[in-house]
Amino acid sequence: MSEETDDDPERDDTVPKGIKKINDMGVFSVTSTTSIFAYVWMFIVLMDQNVQVWEAWLTFAMFFIFIGAAFTADRIKAARDAK
Repeated sequence: MSEETDDDPERDDTVPKGIKKINDMGVFSVTSTTSIFAYVWMFIVLMDQNVQVWEAWLTFAMFFIFIGAAFTADRIKAARDAK
């Protein structure tokens, strides 16, 4: 494995090397909230050990709601940064 160069213009010099920094808390918040909700939803759906068709379709639809929410959070941050 080759050694990374320190002249990377994209590198954030405010954090030590090897530490990850969350630059967009909006998208992170949406992702973490929906991840927790997904586990709760999975527990609720599987309590009777049977997945109904409507539960499956609702779960599938929730994915697109999540994508839309994350996209919206990203656009809001981009609009704020543009000002």
